[in-house]
Amino acid sequence: MKKVYQSDKWKRYSQRKSERIIKKRQKLKAIKSAKSREFRENYKKIKISKYQDQRKKRKKITIKAPSNFSIVNNTNEMLSFFNDYYHYVREDKRIFFDMSEVLEMTEDAILYMLSRFNYSEKILGHQYVSGNVPSNLKCQELLMESGFYDHVHYSGNIEAPSGKIFSIKTKQLVYGETAKEVIEFAKNYLNINNGNQLKGIYPILIECMANTRNHAYDRLTNTIARWWLVAMHNEKDISVHFTFLDNGFGIPRTIRKKPLEKLAGFFIGLKDTELISSALEGEFRTKTGFKWRGKGLPKIRSYVVNGAIKNMQIISNSGYVFCEKDDMQTQELENRFYGTLLSWDIS
Repeated sequence: MKKVYQSDKWKRYSQRKSERIIKKRQKLKAIKSAKSREFRENYKKIKISKYQDQRKKRKKITIKAPSNFSIVNNTNEMLSFFNDYYHYVREDKRIFFDMSEVLEMTEDAILYMLSRFNYSEKILGHQYVSGNVPSNLKCQELLMESGFYDHVHYSGNIEAPSGKIFSIKTKQLVYGETAKEVIEFAKNYLNINNGNQLKGIYPILIECMANTRNHAYDRLTNTIARWWLVAMHNEKDISVHFTFLDNGFGIPRTIRKKPLEKLAGFFIGLKDTELISSALEGEFRTKTGFKWRGKGLPKIRSYVVNGAIKNMQIISNSGYVFCEKDDMQTQELENRFYGTLLSWDIS
C-alpha cells in the first residue's frame, strides 16, 4: 500500500484534488466577500436613510426667549416659553434657544433652565438643545459668573469668575458643606463678623435640601432628585440674594391632607396659593408623615416675620407667594411651574 501512495499517478491525483479544493474555497470566499460588501453598502444606505429620516423628524425648532428672562419678574411669559419647550421635547425635535434679544436676566431663570434640561435628558431622553447668548453684556456676564456653562455642553472659552456670585451648586442629597460655604460667602460681602445674624440661613438650606429627597419625588423618579443653589451679592442695597430650586412635584402636591381636607379640596377646589400659604402657616403636614417634617416652611416664615430674611418668594406648581414681614401676597399662575423655587434676601 505504501508504494501506491508513493507513485507518480497518486501524487498527480492528490495535487489535482488539492487544486480543486483550493479553487472551490477561493470561489466561496469571493462570493462571501461580495455578499459582505453588498451587505455593508446596503446597511450603510439604510443607516444613512434612517439618519436622514431622524434629521427630518428632528427638524430644528427655534424658540425665542422673552426679553425679560426672569421667573420671579416675568413669571407667566417665562412659563409659557418653557411650555413651548416641553411641547417640542415630547415631539423629539431639535431645539434652538434664541437668547439674542434678552435684555434682563435673573438667577432663578438660569436655575430653572438647567433643571428643565436635566429633567428632559434624564427622564425623557432628549438631548437635542442648543442656543446662542444674549447680546446684552450684563446678561452674558451673569451667565458666565453664575457657573451656568459648567453644567451644559459648551465649547467656548470660559473666563475665571470674579467671585461676586456664589456659583451654581447642585446635588441630590443634603450637603452641609455647601450650606456653610454659601453662608461664608454672604458673611464676607455683608462684612459680618458674628455668624448669629445668619444663623437662620443654615436650617433653611438644610430643610430645602432634605425636602428635595424626602418628598419632592416618588420612588420612580427619586433617582434624579436634585436641587440647585446660587447666591448673588447686590451692591446697591448691600444685600445677598439666595435662590434655591428643586424640580420635584412641588409643595401643593406633596402636602399631606387629612380626609376632611381632601374632601373639602375636592368640592371647594383649593388653589395652589392657598395650599402654599397654609403650609407656611403650619396648617398642613408633609407627605413623609414624620412629626419633625413639615416644620420647614413655618420656620422659614418665622424668619421673615422677625426680619432675619426679606423678600421671600415661593413659586410652586400654579402658586406664587410673596412674603413680607407683616404681609403675604399671592397670585395664581396661568401656566405650571415644575418644582419649587424659593428666593430671599439678607442684609
